[in-house]
Amino acid sequence: MGLSTWLLALLFLAGPADASLVRTTEHFRFHADARAHEAALRLADDAEARFTKVCRDISACDALPGPVDVFVTEDAESFAKAFPDDSPMAEWAVGVAFPAQRRIVLRAHGTAFFTLTETFDHEVSHVLVHAVARGGSLPRWFLEGVAIWQAGENVVERLASAQKAALTGQLMPLSSLSRGFPIQGAGVELAYAQSALFVRWLEREHGSAAMHDLFARLSRGDAFEDAFEGAFRGDVLGLETLWRRDLEERSNLLIVMRDGTILWVTMALLFLWAAAVKLREKKLALADEVGEEDDEVISAAWLALQRERDEGEGPTVH
Repeated sequence: MGLSTWLLALLFLAGPADASLVRTTEHFRFHADARAHEAALRLADDAEARFTKVCRDISACDALPGPVDVFVTEDAESFAKAFPDDSPMAEWAVGVAFPAQRRIVLRAHGTAFFTLTETFDHEVSHVLVHAVARGGSLPRWFLEGVAIWQAGENVVERLASAQKAALTGQLMPLSSLSRGFPIQGAGVELAYAQSALFVRWLEREHGSAAMHDLFARLSRGDAFEDAFEGAFRGDVLGLETLWRRDLEERSNLLIVMRDGTILWVTMALLFLWAAAVKLREKKLALADEVGEEDDEVISAAWLALQRERDEGEGPTVH
């Protein structure tokens, strides 16, 4: 190998010219420029614990063939410089994984919705899933759904988005999200939402053992469709149909709960029912006191109790 080849190799390992190696851990090498130095150090301090949690979820703690380079950047310019050559950058991205190169690039401050550590977990998941599947082809919805499931990224926001779409019939078929996601507009958020919710539903309905089984099958070299059907005892289309039905039912319940008129009518009915139960209990108590055969005494006492309630002098029901 000539001198020029060695220099090129060293430059690739070092990354962008303005980024320096700031910390090495068992599985990561952290790089940052001067302005992102402190953020990179804080992330490095917690990196191995976060790695352990993510890798255990998918039985991938021994899957990496070498360390992962993590570049923590302050602005869009340094963010783009940390990408491998000829890699495009999405303007809205705050984290990108390049699994084949074992490289992760992060923006130091994240966004209003995604913290730096959540984004780190997300991208680590991408690298690990790639390693487990030995670089095999996996649907985009699965990759993103697993990464969000592992990182727990603002699930409530995604849940609300997907539920709203379910009610209006706007959910996209997962088959349309296998090779790629929309690149702009509301469809981007919905694609991530659907993917995350479907993966979480699979884990909830079939248990973590089924998820581990899926990744074990992928690590053996099974095609995704075969691994999925073997782990979850059904194909993607069939389980997607069940998930959509479940999501729509939950969404319809939320509409009832959020509708002010329905809610107040329901509360009024519950109040009347509780009041009737309470008054019946009082009537039975009076019957015990005066004897079941003395109907006139019971009726008089019952009418007096009702008058007290109507005049605001009796007990209130809460």
